[in-house]
Amino acid sequence: MISRNLFQVLPSYISTIRAEDIIKVKVLIDPGNQAAEVVLRNISTLKFVEIVPNEVFEDVDVLITSLDVLPLDIEKKKYPSNLKVISWDISSQRPDYIWLLIQLNQVYVRKMKDKIENSKKKKAL
Repeated sequence: MISRNLFQVLPSYISTIRAEDIIKVKVLIDPGNQAAEVVLRNISTLKFVEIVPNEVFEDVDVLITSLDVLPLDIEKKKYPSNLKVISWDISSQRPDYIWLLIQLNQVYVRKMKDKIENSKKKKAL
């Protein structure tokens, strides 16, 4: 009975996503635009996403940006080479937000696969 009760209670206290596995997402959408708030609200509910401030460039996995705020070439050099840039239309509808969540999940899965592959390579050496 104790084990059954622990099984029901403990999962809410044990995170299955490690801090180093979380993808870092930066959102650059026109300040004050409602689209920015909706994007942030949607992606902040994902346990595998950390939203980083605008001044952060290192270890950013995904950059979500509106079409008129694309990063300049000089700024792109500050980001990691594997950065995924998602252009965002501020007039997006619900299906677009679902597509965005799928894209973020794919980045997370790719990061986990890369981590597993790197781990296998280290063990082989």
